[in-house]
Amino acid sequence: MPMAAFARARRSRRLLALASLAAAVLATNLGKGFIGPTGARCRVVLPRQRHLCWAEDGEVYIQDVSPKGRAVIKAYKELLQMKSSSEDAVAQVMNDLDAEQKDMLKGLIQARGGQDREITTTDPEPGDTVERLYKKLTMIEDDDAVVQWRMKMDPTLLQPVQTLIEQAQMKLADEEASKELPDKEEAEEAWKLFQAQFPKAAEREVYMTTPCRSTDVKWRFRRLKESLEVESAQALQILDRDCTPMFVDPDFVRRTWKAMVKVTGRDDALESIVMKHPGALVTQPQNVKSKINEIKTGAAVIGAFAGVGESIGKLFSNLACSTLPALSMTF
Repeated sequence: MPMAAFARARRSRRLLALASLAAAVLATNLGKGFIGPTGARCRVVLPRQRHLCWAEDGEVYIQDVSPKGRAVIKAYKELLQMKSSSEDAVAQVMNDLDAEQKDMLKGLIQARGGQDREITTTDPEPGDTVERLYKKLTMIEDDDAVVQWRMKMDPTLLQPVQTLIEQAQMKLADEEASKELPDKEEAEEAWKLFQAQFPKAAEREVYMTTPCRSTDVKWRFRRLKESLEVESAQALQILDRDCTPMFVDPDFVRRTWKAMVKVTGRDDALESIVMKHPGALVTQPQNVKSKINEIKTGAAVIGAFAGVGESIGKLFSNLACSTLPALSMTF
């Protein structure tokens, strides 16, 4: 291929990757949720998970903005402000609460009390803080069970849990970087592809809240190979098309991949989806089955534009920013 044509094709792939990333950010942020005010010292799970309300002291979340929820917050603050801990004073505060409200109040008090109480279930419970939720998540070994667990969570709690996940993954990446591994050169090539497609993220070593150091990208490259069960050469082909999966928790990518394989079979998932549109790997795994036709259509459309000239690539990139969520980033 002439050098000018080759350069145009590379620029086109980068534009397609940027379009895919825009959709990926939307999907990932909706999956992770949005972090609340930074002054919070703990966030807790409570029943009636429909809405979000802050206790005015900025210490806890209570996911209930109904009159019942407001009454719990009022009782909680009254207990905190008590100068006397007499049974009569406590009983007076508790008299107007029903059984559900008392459970909610107990959760707030337990959350304030610390992390050491025994974990008897991985389900979110009243009084769970972010650290306890992370511990519970690490106790779940089955990918399908993890997907179901995440669906129980309020999005405002998923983001800080995800932060703990990524901090742990950074440590794993650093440990792996200290070893001499046989695919060292291929991992370096993966990093170069990432730098070429997303130079700003590579320079800043972070995108949104996701770490993007060279060690992080190389670590995710190896996890991608393990999840897809492919050799380095094929993994590099995938990243040459689109490095978007390198922005995402590789456990999330693995769960999405397994959902695709369960629906279409491994060969079809690899050839008809991932090799054409690697960004499809950041689709929410619970939506893969119901949206598989849209995912495959999106992959086919994006695959058809691989290697096109820069002008067509720019046109499709602009369109993709609005259409990709419907085609492939379905959640």
